[in-house]
Formats: sequence, structure tokens, C-alpha cells
Amino acid sequence: MHNFASKSIRFATGATIAAAMTFSIAGVSTAAIVWDLDASNPSADVTIQEIIDNGGLQVEGLFFDDWLVASTSSDVDINASEIKVRAFTNGDGGVGITFLAPWVAGTNTQYTTNIEFSIDAATAITGVQLWTTSYATTGEGVVSIAENITTEPPTVFDPNSVGELGVYYQENDPSNVTGDQATFDPETKLYISKDISVRGSADPTIAGNAHLSKFNQYYLVVPEPASLALCSLGMIALLGRRRTN
Repeated sequence: MHNFASKSIRFATGATIAAAMTFSIAGVSTAAIVWDLDASNPSADVTIQEIIDNGGLQVEGLFFDDWLVASTSSDVDINASEIKVRAFTNGDGGVGITFLAPWVAGTNTQYTTNIEFSIDAATAITGVQLWTTSYATTGEGVVSIAENITTEPPTVFDPNSVGELGVYYQENDPSNVTGDQATFDPETKLYISKDISVRGSADPTIAGNAHLSKFNQYYLVVPEPASLALCSLGMIALLGRRRTN
């Protein structure tokens, strides 16, 4: 259903670890982890906790901030230090984020994790895609992700929603949906709220396991207008000519 070729990542400093840098995007000025998508260097993972500690994550023209992870489990909770992210692109100017974590539920076990964050775009975002890539269930086990995309923080009463996404998988269930997408009018600020549920059979007498270790999110980004780029080049040429006169 989805055929997005993942490109690897290099850090803006050229170092082998993420560096804290200062930048300004969409009116935001902060120190953050900065990733520049480049296939010539190996990809890297960073935990959500590291993103929080460094003041956010910039990938190309998108800035990810205001991260929150809340988890409940009948076993051991999964926190921000255990959830990693990785960036990729399919070459159309959009940006993807891969989420990786050990959500594994056996019989009579359930994980429920809420992940929230905001996105500031240098231009605008017109769509969001969500799909699972590494998951499995047996028996009564279920994997699901429900997502709400809003233009206001989730803490606001009845925030303005521009899209809802959902994926669901249970063994031998004909209603399974492993990918979903939403498109909307261009927005420069979005808030994402994900509710992840991975549960085994609720009945200890019935076998049922579930696991989710990786899922992807892709953001459709409006490219910078070619006219603006040409205008910038023209201004540079004009200034250069004035200096030589």
C-alpha cells in the first residue's frame, strides 16, 4: 500500500551523534537536535526523551516539539526513554518519522501509550499518512493506533481537528487496516495525538499475543514556491552587479 523509500540521515554537524543547535523556523527559535536527510550517511535513532532534553527536533523544514509520553500497562510502562524515532523522506520534499519501541503483550497483558507533539512547518503541511510496518498478533491479540490531528493543543477543549487516522490489526480479521491518511488545507502548525494500544487476550484461558515494534508517519509538505527561489537568485545577482560597478 505504501512504497516510501527510506533515506538515511546525517547530523547537521557531520558528527556521529546528534548535536544541539540553534535555529529559527516558523517563528520558533530554540536549541534542538537537527537532522539533514542525506543518503550518504548511516541513519540514526534518538529517543523521545533525548529530543525533550535537547529542546526539540528539526528535520528539514519541520520542527517537532512539545513532546509528551503517557503510558499505562498491566506489566511495565513504556516511557519516553524507550521510544525511539528516525527520520526519512521519499524524495518529494515531505518528511517521515519512524517510531520504534518494544510494545509486546502476552495473554492478559495490555500496553496503552499516548504520544503527543507539535509540528511547526517552514512552508505548510497538507496531509499526514500513518502505517504499521513491524507488528503481529495471535489469537485474541490486537494492535491499534488512533490519531487526532488538530490546529490547537490537545489541552484545549474541543480542539479544531483537521484529520483523524486509525490502524487496526488482529489475526484473521477481515476488517484490518494497516495504513491510513488524511489531507487538509495547508497548515503551518499542527498538534498530533496518538493513542497506541497493544493487548493480548483479556481472558487468561484463551491464548492471544500482540506486538508492535515499528510504525511510520509521513507529512506531505508544500514545497517552497519556485518564484520565490528565482526572486532570491535575482536579488543576489543584482547585488553582485552593484558591488562590481
